[in-house]
Amino acid sequence: MIKIFISHASEDKAEFVRPLVSEISKLYDVWYDEFNLNLGDSLLQSIQKGLIESDYGLVVLSPNFFKKHWTQAELDGLFSLEIATGKKIIPIWHQLTFEDVAKESPILAGRLAANSSAGISTIARQIESVVSSDR
Repeated sequence: MIKIFISHASEDKAEFVRPLVSEISKLYDVWYDEFNLNLGDSLLQSIQKGLIESDYGLVVLSPNFFKKHWTQAELDGLFSLEIATGKKIIPIWHQLTFEDVAKESPILAGRLAANSSAGISTIARQIESVVSSDR
């Protein structure tokens, strides 16, 4: 089964990330902290294992995302894996404009991204389209 790693800021969970994960987990094996992390787990080892085992990295870019060390580390890992293995980063802009993303990451600003304002079901269909076109 196709596995998708979800990189996001915890502040965006309730409003956007949890509903999105609920929708896409119907079709894919999703690495999501609330599903995969247990008391006592090594955060670093668990995230690295999730990154390595995933086929795609879904990155929910938001103002909160760009303020966090962990999300930046996950993004670095996804870029490294993309270069080495061809794993695909799928960006979603949440409460950001092109200009906002370009200030933080010109590389990501140059990629076609979904926008959270399109709604969960639309984004889920866009993700499905990306994954099915790669197979």
